[in-house]
Amino acid sequence: MYTDRLINLFGGDDETIKKKSNTTLIIVIIIIIVCCLLFSSGAFMMYKKNNDKKQDKLDNKKDNKEENKEDNKKDNKEESDIDHCEKYNDDSIDYSDECMEQLFKNVGCTTNYKDTFKPKFDESISKSENKPPFGLIKKGIKMMLTMDDVGKKVCYGPDKSKWPVEKPTYSGECSPYNDYSKDISDNCIQQLWREAGCTTKYTKDPGDKSTGIPLSMYKIGFSMQSKQGYDSTRTKCYGSDKSKWPEVCSGYVDNDTFIDNVCIDKMWKDAGCTQPTSLSINGEQTKKEIQNNINNIAKSTDPDVKSKCF
Repeated sequence: MYTDRLINLFGGDDETIKKKSNTTLIIVIIIIIVCCLLFSSGAFMMYKKNNDKKQDKLDNKKDNKEENKEDNKKDNKEESDIDHCEKYNDDSIDYSDECMEQLFKNVGCTTNYKDTFKPKFDESISKSENKPPFGLIKKGIKMMLTMDDVGKKVCYGPDKSKWPVEKPTYSGECSPYNDYSKDISDNCIQQLWREAGCTTKYTKDPGDKSTGIPLSMYKIGFSMQSKQGYDSTRTKCYGSDKSKWPEVCSGYVDNDTFIDNVCIDKMWKDAGCTQPTSLSINGEQTKKEIQNNINNIAKSTDPDVKSKCF
């Protein structure tokens, strides 16, 4: 039927028409194939172009999100890196709220500083004549906030289930207690006394009626007594037999502070100084700092300085 139509269309004999028709058919098929390929290629290119645009948008969105995330992290890091207490020394009394909040957070407190600690602290300041120096606050804030339930409520909130679980700090007779425990047993006190190096049984000094002393204060006090060179202290710690007393200064290490005068006198004489000790020393100076000071005086070529020693 198709051939007959071509015969009518082109005219001529059957053989000629058929040859023409076959040729035409092939050409038409080729054109159709080419068109299909062109269309497919165009459609593919259009699809690819649209897809690339979508991908670019997604990539840009992702990049912007990552960039914002990094910026936020950087801002937060920069904020957390700020030391609001850096400019204050131990004697400063003009420390800021930002500094106090920093100390509050450093303890590990989880409540809002301005709602919990600040009102109580401001109230206590208003009742006292002088604002406590920064050094005292810096050293005492942890004890203030964690030594008893009152402080812990301020620090962690009233829900005790959210308070941190305290790991046992001590063993033996002192295992039920932590640094801030008060009214500790006599057996625990005796254990702390022995751990400080003392060989006698601990007894309170006559007239000592102190109560409610935190365990940490017992530990610090006993450690200081065991190192001191005063005869009365050494007798109490090691007994009356002086042959069993440790050498003066032997209990101190280089970083120890609050060095007693007997030890300082010994270091002074050991440096070769013959004059009475004339050092201006505060409790914060370490043994090593005091020793270096003494050595500098003894070796000085300045007559005025050297005269303090010889």
